Amino acid sequence: MEKAFNIQNEQKADDAQNETIDAAQDVSPAKARRSRLFIILFSLFALCLLGFLIVRNSEDSTASQENITAAPTRQHESEEKSQGSSEAFIAADADKWGAYEGNKELTEVIIPKSVQSVGHSAFIDCVNIKSLTISDSVASIDDYAFTNCSGLRSVELPDSVTSIGIRSFKDCSALTRIILPDSLTSIGVCAFQSCTALTDIVIPNSVKSVRANIFWGCTSLKSVTFKGKVYTDCSELNNDICRFNNGAFACIWDSDTKELTVPDYATSISDRAFFDNPKLTKLIIPDSVVSIEVKAFKECRNLKSVKIPDSVVFIGDSVFENCAGLSSIEIPRSITAISQCTFKGCSSLNAVEIPDSVTSIGANAFEECANLKKIIIPCNVTAISDCMFFKCPNLEEINIPDSVTSIGGSAFWRCTGLKSIVIPNSVVSIDKNAFEFCTGLTDIVLSDNLKNISNSIFKGCSNLKKISYKGKIYTSPKAFYQAAQDYGVTVE
Repeated sequence: MEKAFNIQNEQKADDAQNETIDAAQDVSPAKARRSRLFIILFSLFALCLLGFLIVRNSEDSTASQENITAAPTRQHESEEKSQGSSEAFIAADADKWGAYEGNKELTEVIIPKSVQSVGHSAFIDCVNIKSLTISDSVASIDDYAFTNCSGLRSVELPDSVTSIGIRSFKDCSALTRIILPDSLTSIGVCAFQSCTALTDIVIPNSVKSVRANIFWGCTSLKSVTFKGKVYTDCSELNNDICRFNNGAFACIWDSDTKELTVPDYATSISDRAFFDNPKLTKLIIPDSVVSIEVKAFKECRNLKSVKIPDSVVFIGDSVFENCAGLSSIEIPRSITAISQCTFKGCSSLNAVEIPDSVTSIGANAFEECANLKKIIIPCNVTAISDCMFFKCPNLEEINIPDSVTSIGGSAFWRCTGLKSIVIPNSVVSIDKNAFEFCTGLTDIVLSDNLKNISNSIFKGCSNLKKISYKGKIYTSPKAFYQAAQDYGVTVE
């Protein structure tokens, strides 16, 4: 029985072993399949990696070749930028207004080909610029472009430049040499003013327009070549330039002359002809002159007298502005209008006789004429313009004719010497602050036909106690404003 039991156990063991073998036989094909799949995937990954490395190596090789090819170009660009100096500044924004104004770090400047014009005030007050290179793409040097570049020593303008603007190189006090190209056609007012180190210059034959005072204050200038002729005398050059400018006279190159007679072939005194000339004391204008253009004598502080001939029919804006020494002037009957700011700041002028031919007087015409005491407005003038007698503290007497219909803003501002005034019935409007701070004004007679007034016309008139209007007397501006409104006047 024990034998039977052993046989039974052996049979069970054999069965278990057979089951294990069968299971192993069932598992082996699955493992084999997984193994083959792994090998396939690994092979694919290896192939992809190999392909990637081949492509990457090819791109690196191409880039390296491109770098080798481009290296000379970059080297050339570097050399072009440096122009022999690693400190040169490429002024790519030179065409913009005030682009580098007051930049004291600039010493060497290159204006690149991307710039077509050097902008207004682009390098003004760049006092440390010593070297300047301008590309041949630049067509114009605008107003004040290099004003007060006091360290600039030499300039050569390219053949592309056609115009030089107002005061472009003014106060370039170290400038000893400037070469103007044959492409140049115009030179603006005071272009080289106060270039005190400049000794000689050649104006090319291509130039068609030469404006006033281009060499004003060039105290070292000894010769100017113009139209093939070398000038060593400023008066001769001035006169010949007048002929060249079709009779427009201007002081191109200054001298120590205090009294000047304009040549009799001149037909006009050009704009800014004697601007800021501190030496001129007397000027004789011939009968050939028909016009005096804007600012012709502005800032001529020592000019004492001027006689304007009957041939002159036009006087421009600000012609005598800030001529502080001007004490007398004769205005001919040929003049029909006095432009704005004509006598502004003429602090020595005490009387002006305006002829009846004048029908209009511009704004600020007599502003800050500190010694003006009396003036008669011609009977054909229709308006007292804005600020016409602004801050004329000694003005004591003024006659306003019946032709005047309006009085402008601040027309008599701070005329502290004015004590009384009569406004004719022709006046229908008085603008704001017309008599502001006229502290000496005690009484005024107003037009009965007012339609529009400002509520500030008598502001600061601390002594005004008598305002006559429509037959009644008012003792304060406030009372008058109320009465005016009651009469239908618009008070603003």
